[in-house]
Amino acid sequence: MTEPEYERFEWQSREDLVKALSSNDAQRIRDALYSAAQYESDWEWSEAQSLKFLNHKEFNVRWAAALSLGFIALYQHRLNLDKVLPELQAAKKDNLLAPHVEDSLDMIRQYIRTN
Repeated sequence: MTEPEYERFEWQSREDLVKALSSNDAQRIRDALYSAAQYESDWEWSEAQSLKFLNHKEFNVRWAAALSLGFIALYQHRLNLDKVLPELQAAKKDNLLAPHVEDSLDMIRQYIRTN
């Protein structure tokens, strides 16, 4: 399996995000998750979308969902840690996904203050 490469993602309207996330197209879903994490002002909505796709059948979508949670931490400095951390820990059971979950957890530790 080839590792996905970094790409810059463009802003998408909420309407376009919803359409992409409702599609069966893994590339569109992945792009929408990244766009929402970076640009969507409603971070809780973005978080919910990322959590929803953590168990998707396509690896690239699971990978994007896991990293998007870290990107929300990076760009918004907010996450519902009581929801997100247990889901990320569970996602680490997927051996392919585990290193990307760790990347996301690193971003969360760096950009969100936990008392």
